[in-house]
Amino acid sequence: MARCMLKAKSMPKEFWAKVVSCAIYLSNRSPTRNVKGQTPQEAWSRVKPKVDHFRVFVSIINAHVPNKGRSKLDDRSVKHVFIGYDENSKGYKLYNPNNGKMVVSKDVEFDEEETCNWEKEEDTYDFLPYFEEGDQEVVVPNEFSTLPPSPTEPLTIDEAIEDKRWRQ
Repeated sequence: MARCMLKAKSMPKEFWAKVVSCAIYLSNRSPTRNVKGQTPQEAWSRVKPKVDHFRVFVSIINAHVPNKGRSKLDDRSVKHVFIGYDENSKGYKLYNPNNGKMVVSKDVEFDEEETCNWEKEEDTYDFLPYFEEGDQEVVVPNEFSTLPPSPTEPLTIDEAIEDKRWRQ
């Protein structure tokens, strides 16, 4: 199950321990053939586990940033990736791909339609335009562009002094 979770979401192998922990958490709360009509956790503790908190693995989460951790103009939430359930609290285990830190939080908002892209894409920028054959560059004049002087206007100060129209 853990290998399928890693491969299906194209996760890096360094997350294998977190994936195994999540897989065990899910399998302990799922029905099996070994214990008829019960889950392993239910057979062990005699309490039926709740599954309403189950979420899509590696979905994008917006986690609330407390007032202490942000200034007035900072965002109130930060994007994280959901990677599991915390055994010791009601929170979710989250990974921040920007700084590589793990957090546990229950103040989250799930976007289960969107998943994390684990492939590191380098940003490439094309600064020069690419023209195909037959394309022509169109220059649109704006208020800051200068038009070339007309042939009747002087180009230097000496020409302006000699011209009668420029003496006044």
